[in-house]
Parts: sequence; C-alpha cells; structure tokens
Amino acid sequence: IRLRSVGTNTWNFATDSAVITLNITGPGAPQAFSFTVNTDTLASGAERNFTITLAADFTLGGNYTLSAEVQSANDGNALNNTNNRTINVVAPVAQPYTEIFNGSGTPANITTNMAFNNAAGVGQTGGMRYNVYGSQASNIRTPIIGPLDTNAVFDFDYKITDWSGWSWPGVASILGANDTIRIEVSTDCGQTFFLHDSITATSHVTSNAFATKRISLGAFANQQVIVRIGFRQFSGIDVYLDLDNFRLFTPSPVDVGVLSILSPNDGCGLSGSDTVRVRVVNYGTVSQTNTPVSYTVNGGTAVTEVIAATMLPGDSLTYTFTTLANLGTIGNYQIRSYTGAANDGDFTNDTVGRLVRNYPVVSSFPYLEDFEGTASGWFSGGTASSWALGTPSASIISGAASGTKAWATNLTGNFNQGERSWVQSPCFDLSSPNFVSPELRFKLWYEVGQFDGGANVQYSTNGGQTWQVLGTTTSGLLNWYNGATISNSGFPAQPGWFGNTGNTTFPGSGGYVEVAHSLNALRGQSSVIFRVSFYSNTFSTVRNGIAFDDFRVFQPLDPVITSVDTLG
Repeated sequence: IRLRSVGTNTWNFATDSAVITLNITGPGAPQAFSFTVNTDTLASGAERNFTITLAADFTLGGNYTLSAEVQSANDGNALNNTNNRTINVVAPVAQPYTEIFNGSGTPANITTNMAFNNAAGVGQTGGMRYNVYGSQASNIRTPIIGPLDTNAVFDFDYKITDWSGWSWPGVASILGANDTIRIEVSTDCGQTFFLHDSITATSHVTSNAFATKRISLGAFANQQVIVRIGFRQFSGIDVYLDLDNFRLFTPSPVDVGVLSILSPNDGCGLSGSDTVRVRVVNYGTVSQTNTPVSYTVNGGTAVTEVIAATMLPGDSLTYTFTTLANLGTIGNYQIRSYTGAANDGDFTNDTVGRLVRNYPVVSSFPYLEDFEGTASGWFSGGTASSWALGTPSASIISGAASGTKAWATNLTGNFNQGERSWVQSPCFDLSSPNFVSPELRFKLWYEVGQFDGGANVQYSTNGGQTWQVLGTTTSGLLNWYNGATISNSGFPAQPGWFGNTGNTTFPGSGGYVEVAHSLNALRGQSSVIFRVSFYSNTFSTVRNGIAFDDFRVFQPLDPVITSVDTLG
C-alpha cells in the first residue's frame, strides 16, 4: 500500500500513529487486514510503500476489489483517506493439463502471436502455426498451471518445414547456427520468464513429421507455472513452426503411443503394396521392449506387429510394418495406427489417424474437363478456402465459360481474407514418347486487386508433397501471368494473375480469357498433378476473385507437308 503525506507538516508516526486497513472482496469469503505505523516520519509531499506481511488468498479466479484506508487522530481531511483497486485473477489450471488444439480457433486460455490452423497439427488436425523469418519470432504461452507434483513433465509436438510453396506435410528444414526454440518457465504469474530448456541445431529432429519434446518440471514441485515457447531464427531460414498437443502431467510408468503416421502418402495410382511407417513414443517413466503396434485401413482387420527394440523413457523411433497395405483402388483411405502396451496408463495418446488419397491417373489424351459432370479427381483445399464448383453468379464473375459449371472462389460473392487455397487436378501421365509437345490450356476470369492477392498454376511430380509454380510472366503461350508478385504468396513472391475492374494498370480480365503454357519441361513425367492456387492478404479488399473452366491437357496438331504436287 502506497501512502502519501499531503499535509503541510512532516508526519511523525511516533506521536500521531497511522492505522492502515485493507479489505478484499470477491470470490470466496471477505478478507480484512490491519496494521499500525507508529515509528519514523513522512515529510510533506513524500510517499512510502507499506507491505502487509500476511498472505491474501487469491486462489479462486475472478475479480477482486481491494479497498485501503488510513486513519490518524490528527488527520485534517478524511475525504482522501481511501483508495480502491480491482484486479482480475485467472484461476490456475489443475494438473494434468492437456491442449490438443482441435477446436475452431486459438483456445481462450492460450496467449500467443501464432495463428490457429485447422489442418497444420499432427495428422492434419488443428494446430498452431507461425511463419518465422527475418526478425519475425513466434511465442506462445500456457495458462497458469499447478500446483505441480514432484514428477511433473511438460511435452509438446513440433515440426519445422520450409515456408515457400508449402503443402502437407511440408519439406523438412534444419535449424541453423543460433536458431533456437526456447522453452521458458515463469513462477510469478508471467511477470518474468527464465530459460529452462531449448531446441537447437544439435537437438532438433529434422523431419516433416512431428517430433515430441519433453522437459521435466520436477524442480517446480508445489508451485504454479506458465510455460512459454518462443522461436527466432538467425541463420536466414524462412520456415513454418507448427505446434500441437501441449501436455503437463505426471507420466504413467507405462505409456506408449503412436505420434504420427509417416507413410503411405498421397500419390498417383498407388501400387496396392504400400509401406506403412509410424513414429512411436515412449511417454512413460520406464523402458519398453516388445511393444505391440497395429494399423487398420478404413476400419478393416488390424495388422499387429511387435517392436522388439528397447525404448528408453522419452525416446521415439520409426517403425516400418512388414505387412504392406493395399491402397490400389482410386479413392480415400483412413489409416489408423495404435500401440497396445500392457498396463498402459494413458490410452488417450495411443492412436492417431491419417487420410491418404490415391489419385486417379489420366493417360489418355487429349484431356478436357468442362466440370459439367462428376469432375472425377478434382477437389479443393487450403487455408480459409472459398473455392466451390457450381454456377458462378457473383457481382462481376457470372456464368461458366461453357455449359453451366466452373470452379470459383465463392460462387455468389467474394473471396475470403487470408486465403492460401487451391483446386487440385487428377494425375497426368506425360511419359509417353509420342507426347512430344504437351500443352495446358484453360479458361480464366480474374477480379482481384493488385495488392490484394492473385492466382497461378502449380505442379507436383511427387504426389503433392512439394509444388512448383508453372512458368513466369514471359514463358507462356497465351495470356500467361500478367504480374510478377502476388500478395501473400510467399518469399520470394510468386507470379500470377491479378487485376480488377477500374484499375488501369492491372485491370481485371473482364470475362473468361484463354490461357496456355507449354508442358515440354514435364515430358517424361508419369505423375504430374496441377493445382490452381489462390492467395489473398489478411487485409485484402475482397472481390469476386477467380473462376476457371474447360481445363485441357493435350498435344496441339502439328501439320507436316509430305509432298508437293503440280497440276497440268
């Protein structure tokens, strides 16, 4: 409590003692404290802090009103003897604490500059994501948790992948010199944090699969803590940091689980003899040997095998099943994998699932998709996607290029802010030696501001694991890319189409225009996937966006003069 002497004379507490009282109201029973100051002096205009040595009880969450009063026999003005303050106390979360980020946004008790992403977590579930580059650093902190017991641990799943051209599961990135993920702890409600553990270049698991980091919190037994995770780079990398599955708990002696399914991956015409690989973690406090592990495909009969290797507490390993999976039929497959350790004390972390797609392969040309039928093999995805297949009827983009259906970013309105979305094609087999000059053509309508976003075409030759932009502003055959820099498309920025009605520098297309690009660079490739990608800023002026129709892959006619005849 801070006391000020506002009178004209020095206050001598020895001859004019002060009685200071503090009343606290809020959740729980009222609390009252009182003490007398009867030594020393306080000069006119001076201030001094006085500390109540007894502990106040703020263990219940809620708003507390603190009312302080000073009384003195010779006080000439009692009107300024009181002061009030209201504080909000967040109740600590009891151990065990778990946050799996599978809601619709950032959890209310998480403080962070990271963004929630509904498909960036383990198994393409929800998770937290941040693009770390330059001076852009991520931070995230838990609520207050405790009191902790003597064997408490905190663990979380993380991965670091290249930012540019990202698609699931991403391209693994190293940590360079001085790049550090800091795990910090606060024991004073977040007033101060200190480094407790870290992930550096020597301890980082370089993989596009999630790894688990576990730290002991036994040193904070009987205390309440906040855990903060921060990441800043210094080596020049440009990456996504993905985080998932925060847990603060006391491990069971036996606790083994599958962290992630590493393979099979999405692919073109999967063989029907596909390898299943999983990442298994010993979360428990004792070593594990001969651990049963299983997988199922679409809920069918389980394949069960045994991991003979010994896993120490906290260890993880990759296990490859000897029994192959049959994903040979075109379509989607739900793969589930789980452990079966005897006396496992926590079943919640035993099982993970993953969707694997076997894409259809087009090998007969010319190929034309006008989207009037089932549009086999085409689907949309990405972040904040507004793509839909149907009849466009927005304010500017209206109708299809042919027939009645086309793909568009919002058939009846505007695209979303912060989109990084796409429409993906089936696979194309361009390996025939007779395919000497393949070409891609389609009809495109764009209505998106110069600084608001844009679209381009990308391709993958490895089942969609990585993607490359098709062409540049100068490489096309017809109307290919009118701008070199799409906003929010990455670093370096990608070329593409953008422009809007009324913009004289970058006008909209004003209707469907035919665009074309050679596919000669992809000749010989047997598994080529295309996608029309769309990007928009989080602060974009939203407009109708993009629509496309009549997607063709073919070899143009190439007439040859075989002879010259004369008449007469």
